[in-house]
Amino acid sequence: MEGQKDYVRFYLENGQKIMSLINMKSLEDYLPKPDFLRIHRSYIVNMNKASSVVRMRVVVNNQYLPISDSYKEEVQKYFDEHTIE
Repeated sequence: MEGQKDYVRFYLENGQKIMSLINMKSLEDYLPKPDFLRIHRSYIVNMNKASSVVRMRVVVNNQYLPISDSYKEEVQKYFDEHTIE
């Protein structure tokens, strides 16, 4: 999900994109954690689709999404708790 002012663009698995009139904060509060995690002011990710973190970016379907400093700790905690060593 990508925030664009008062709208959010949803990227679906089938390649479809949908725009909705909702802000990121409202959407973040509505979505179940830890399945959906905010990684940046403009991005919320379905963590079940995230494959890795590479150089401060979450990789989802070969797309590299930036992790902002303010969400870095939460993203790292998620991967620490959900990665098998």
